[in-house]
Amino acid sequence: MRCTARATEKYSAPPTDSIVIPEFLAAHGLNAPHSCRRLDADGERAAAALAQDIAARVDRILGKGEASPDAGVAEEQEGIVASCSCGSGIPVLRLNIAGKPVEIVGLPLLMEQWRDENKPASALFDAVQVYNAVPHDLEDKYRTAVQRAFADFVGKE
Repeated sequence: MRCTARATEKYSAPPTDSIVIPEFLAAHGLNAPHSCRRLDADGERAAAALAQDIAARVDRILGKGEASPDAGVAEEQEGIVASCSCGSGIPVLRLNIAGKPVEIVGLPLLMEQWRDENKPASALFDAVQVYNAVPHDLEDKYRTAVQRAFADFVGKE
């Protein structure tokens, strides 16, 4: 328990906040997901509740008021970066999937690798799934959006 918080403190700085997932789930009357790779209904509910809690904690830490769920939502693709306390950044690409903006972690780097190594576009989605939780019922839409983003990426060069 709290292994990430302890590691962050040891190698960086004390975390401002932390969450123990089993305690969070119990406090909110949620069941643990059966798999982290492919979320079932319990996992979807737990992930949504956890995301909402994390967003509220971040807003509190940053001193921000309540933000509307739709504030700042971009429908077009937009390059952004996810980062951690060590200062490193992981490129993220926001795609519109099933009418909602979804951040795909690592996609810009994966697209560069696929282009540089001449890998088939059809295999890109498998790599995306390693770094991103993809809802089973939306796999086809994610695959299509990733392949379209890759085609746009290669076509712009």
